[in-house]
Amino acid sequence: MSALETADAEARERALDVAQSFVMQAPAGSGKTTVLTQRYLKLLTTVDEPEQVLAITFTRKAAGEMRERVQKALDGDLQVRSPADALTLELGAAVRAHAARRGWGIDDSVARLRIQTIDAFNSYLANSLPITSQNGFGRGIADAPDDLYAIAARETLRHAETDPDLRKDFELILRRLDDSWQRLEQLIAGMLSRRAEWLPNLPQLSGEDLVPRIEASLAAIVAEELAAAAAALPRNFIEQASALAQFAAHHVDPAALPDVALWRGPPTALTPAIGDLPRWRGIAALALTREGTARRRLTKDEGIPSDSVHGKALRDDWLALLVLIDPEQLAALNTIAALPDPEVPERARGALDALAKLLLHSATQLTRIFNLHGECDHPEIAGAARRALVEDSSPTPLAERLGARLMHILVDEFQDTSRDQYELLRTLTQDWTSGDGRTLFLVGDPMQSIYGFRNAEVGRFSTVRAAGLAGLPLTALELRRNFRSAPGLVHWCNEIFASVFPVADDVRRSAVRHLASVPARTQLEGVPSIRRVEGTDCARAEAAAVADLIAGIKQTRAGARWPVRRCFHPRGFEHRRTGQRAPAPARGTRGAGGPSHTVHRREARTAGRRHRGSRSGSARAGARVAARSRRLARRAACAVRGPGARRHHHDRRNRRRRVDRLSLAR
Repeated sequence: MSALETADAEARERALDVAQSFVMQAPAGSGKTTVLTQRYLKLLTTVDEPEQVLAITFTRKAAGEMRERVQKALDGDLQVRSPADALTLELGAAVRAHAARRGWGIDDSVARLRIQTIDAFNSYLANSLPITSQNGFGRGIADAPDDLYAIAARETLRHAETDPDLRKDFELILRRLDDSWQRLEQLIAGMLSRRAEWLPNLPQLSGEDLVPRIEASLAAIVAEELAAAAAALPRNFIEQASALAQFAAHHVDPAALPDVALWRGPPTALTPAIGDLPRWRGIAALALTREGTARRRLTKDEGIPSDSVHGKALRDDWLALLVLIDPEQLAALNTIAALPDPEVPERARGALDALAKLLLHSATQLTRIFNLHGECDHPEIAGAARRALVEDSSPTPLAERLGARLMHILVDEFQDTSRDQYELLRTLTQDWTSGDGRTLFLVGDPMQSIYGFRNAEVGRFSTVRAAGLAGLPLTALELRRNFRSAPGLVHWCNEIFASVFPVADDVRRSAVRHLASVPARTQLEGVPSIRRVEGTDCARAEAAAVADLIAGIKQTRAGARWPVRRCFHPRGFEHRRTGQRAPAPARGTRGAGGPSHTVHRREARTAGRRHRGSRSGSARAGARVAARSRRLARRAACAVRGPGARRHHHDRRNRRRRVDRLSLAR
């Protein structure tokens, strides 16, 4: 057994120590669900009530899979294929015996097992205290909240146009967008969808000016980048560059190369301080072309007169040095050239303050729209959940009740945790201390963080791994064995992604290091290969390539009987209004191992949507808003006329949908 395999086995064993808190990195195929299930079962054997153990997942599929495994272990219905399965069954039997002694009755009420998604848990908290959480009573989560964002943005602009306190800010922003009301509405709607990122940071909430905070943050970032880039350049390079810049500064046009012209005056040593940033950019201007490559010549335009012997000597030495520059130094020079002055232009200062006021007002309008429509989005529910736990910086009765009942929390896919979800975990564990009998178990893989569109910040994984959560120290564990893929694929991924990922974690850049895996299924064969898929419809082309690949495997493997279907219409799709027909791929041969062709209604609807999607984005947004308004009006009318009218409305709508589907399928 290799060192990595030994470390992996030790990590899996330590994960079942229910007296300690852990943060575990589990790459793809490492069996993290099995570890989560085993720890959850073992925790159940230590508590008085099953509700004292909470398992939180990110998706409904993951929650369902974990609940199914737990239930099979409790029922003794788990097929034993490995020592891990045998351990899971053993833990399930221990839970059954403990539950019988405590009289839990989990056989009759599986709902007592608290395995749920983070969104479901947030909804539970928000609905428990609807007034404190400001969530109202029973608001649902909208499947497509973009329409609500558009309505709130439009109401914001309508109100700002007549409000004396906002009118000046509204007109300032509108002028910067060439008086495009529609463009401003779209921008505000887009910001509302990501308000969890900026709303808690707007300094107007704490009475501070916005611009100084932006400049301070920008200065810190620029200083860090400059120091790192300067460290990559050798001393002799900097000395020679300084000599050339001091000479060129007296012969260059300040309007053309202002950073080079700043080298005029008494010679001073160049330091990696932010005050020397313009002079560093001057060096980069003498070293790089507009395309970012190393210069091969310098002329009088760069401050090297043709009649200067000294200038020619400096130029020749400099160009000879640039020929030997390595990629790391070239990247450092390009970084320096791109660094901006950490100052907000004067003409943008007022616009930033005005935009901040409009955004704050739009957030208020969005809350009003949510209450009016009885629907909200995930960030709103997450914020309401936190408000249900904390009021005026003090824990609410719900928080105290949860604090007394919750003993153990397990969180899956922690790398995709948003800011609100992260703060919720901090609130739940703020009074926990090491050794008090309460534990936290976080599992995730920073290399698989994909939920940035829902405000996930992968850097939090590295932060928690290094410093713990809310003062609670967490022991770091790493799983290394891959039980899913063939050895050839595992080794290929280790080699390729080790060169793509950074060497060390960088929280500010949300960059994470690569964690190599060890193949556990050594009996699998195969050589990894890369297949390029081209075409105007990449999704369909990829599906066709995968289907052809599977069909080829089916033909080459004797006795393999795998049904292979390519979901393409044999005649293409005909649009109802235009009569245009989208081309279909070439028909395969039946009975000779080739894929058969089937017609899918979902694909027909997708094709119709693509044809209808030729309208502009603004037209589609307006159509969605109008459709939602009509839908709400119909609901209100049905509510007045009674349940019979509502059923009649749904029957008519379903008939129309069936007609549309049949028309598209034809």
